[in-house]
Amino acid sequence: MEARGRTITDSNQVQQIVEFVDGQRRGWGLLDIGGVPVPEVTVEFYNGEEFRGSFGVGDGFFECQREGDFASKFCGLRDQRRFLELIGETNYKFRR
Repeated sequence: MEARGRTITDSNQVQQIVEFVDGQRRGWGLLDIGGVPVPEVTVEFYNGEEFRGSFGVGDGFFECQREGDFASKFCGLRDQRRFLELIGETNYKFRR
């Protein structure tokens, strides 16, 4: 698993991230917020060398990509911060 240019290999951390992402299964679609939302922080998932998908966060939304499809959804500050915490980015500040 890669996040912000570094590889996450700690199995406990990976499990927590996967559980968080799995818990976000509802509410996906295509957001119309003045263009295609592009996340500022993204985690890429791999099975060995094989890319499996990504999950990212921007200011107020999540974005995911799996099997070539992209989707996004609005998210609250608590979920936003939790995701950043899980990937070790507790001090990240979104650009405005």
